[in-house]
Amino acid sequence: MPPPWWPGGGELVADDVTVIELRPGCVPVVLPGPPRQKLWRDTLDALAIAPGRRLRSTVDLEKFECPLSGHYRSTPVPLASIRHLTQGALGEVLSETGLKGRQAFMAVDQQIYRRHAVTLIGNDREIFAKTAGLVGSVPQYRMRMPHGLTDLIQRLADWSDRWREEEP
Repeated sequence: MPPPWWPGGGELVADDVTVIELRPGCVPVVLPGPPRQKLWRDTLDALAIAPGRRLRSTVDLEKFECPLSGHYRSTPVPLASIRHLTQGALGEVLSETGLKGRQAFMAVDQQIYRRHAVTLIGNDREIFAKTAGLVGSVPQYRMRMPHGLTDLIQRLADWSDRWREEEP
């Protein structure tokens, strides 16, 4: 599902932390997060988006809240696939490689929010089982992104029709 700043528009379900609900015998669904997106100043400038309320400021970095009225999905969305984004080298084109088995499991496990807390609480077995269930239920890909935000947006827009075909 494309974000609101995407060429042609779109809806956002979640910003940086995405909650996925797994139910036995059902397609995993993405649960909606708060109706806002948090973007860094350089991203806002590159996309010509007016900044909202400033959330964070460090040396040379400012992060802003961008309200998403009208561009926010408030109901769960079936999860069609998972794409793990990695930065490509300068001049590299957008590419995608399928992940399976251990590679796919490790890619999801590395993205679990506050994974160290799960271990401290003692929920490793439960998280292992849920991660394995998720990995077995949707295709996963590692995407190497082109260097530079503007080029990335255009290249992703070129791929968007392909992704829409995956929607369950």
